[in-house]
Amino acid sequence: MKIKINLVNKKSFPWIVVISLALFLLIQIIFSANPVLSQSTKENSKVATGLEAPKIAPIKIEDGTQLANNPMAEEMGETQFSCEPREVEVYKYKAGTISYCRKKNFPVAENDTARVEIKPGAARTPHWHDTWEEQILISGKAKTVLIDPKGKVFEQNLESGNLVFIPSGWTHWSETVGNETATFIFLFPANFKTFEVLDSMVAINNPLMESILGYDLPKGNTDHDLLIMINKNP
Repeated sequence: MKIKINLVNKKSFPWIVVISLALFLLIQIIFSANPVLSQSTKENSKVATGLEAPKIAPIKIEDGTQLANNPMAEEMGETQFSCEPREVEVYKYKAGTISYCRKKNFPVAENDTARVEIKPGAARTPHWHDTWEEQILISGKAKTVLIDPKGKVFEQNLESGNLVFIPSGWTHWSETVGNETATFIFLFPANFKTFEVLDSMVAINNPLMESILGYDLPKGNTDHDLLIMINKNP
């Protein structure tokens, strides 16, 4: 004996299809008409996209690159991410010391850096650069003087931690204030160039500039001090 079970009455089947389609359309209309629900869906999509790892190009460093004249680099035999300028390129004067970590001997860097120590009563001689410069006074007190292309003079009195920005081409110099050595960190774009005011004066008319300044300028010697004493009794 066979028993047939009809789960759906053939007569009522078309109505079930119609009702199902109507419910589906109603749900679509509710979601599209409700800004909260639709916005929530969009936000969820943004969050999911934001969770993806950012595509950042890896830092490429050639094998064997070392920090020139740095004992640590030679000992470890690998690229260094720190530099002590006093162990790389140093210039000592009676009025202080200037030392550099340049990109050419610190390849991982994207700029040139100088550490400048100016003794009490001393100053860096006036000069300008073909690029901008940033100064950070890390100890002592100092004053940086800037002259813009129109001749306007700006004096910036500095204490430890202060930063100075010097636009490209502006003549400037720094000098100590008080009885303590002023120590700066100077930052420049890589391969910057410096032009000394003294060199320019000598090139224009040596005798004329000597008569104006009241003292003899160096003749035939461009290797003059970049840090000089301006006050013997600070």
